[in-house]
Amino acid sequence: MFSGPNVAALRDSILENDNIRIWRTLSKGDIQFYFTTRLEPFFRRGKMPSSSDRATIIEYPVRVCNGMFMWARLTIKYLSSLAPTPSERLDTIWKIQLPEGLDVMYEQIFSLL
Repeated sequence: MFSGPNVAALRDSILENDNIRIWRTLSKGDIQFYFTTRLEPFFRRGKMPSSSDRATIIEYPVRVCNGMFMWARLTIKYLSSLAPTPSERLDTIWKIQLPEGLDVMYEQIFSLL
């Protein structure tokens, strides 16, 4: 339902009239809200380095996730795990690139585990 436009098999199986596009400009505010509400507790609980610039850290994944809520959610799920230290969480955020698909994010998660 919320897949990106790069899922060819899904795109080909749905008629154009049945396809609802959610434009990035419409969803950017929602994704900004999602990352803000999910990342703020990390700062309050010391799960991110205290010297970090919150606004910049929150804005970066908003811009990079390219309007994909599934990708944003997966990123938060990984950051919420017990495995990474505060500095590893911050490094993970800065290593995020434009997502080519969820498989890239899963590979990153497995390599960090």
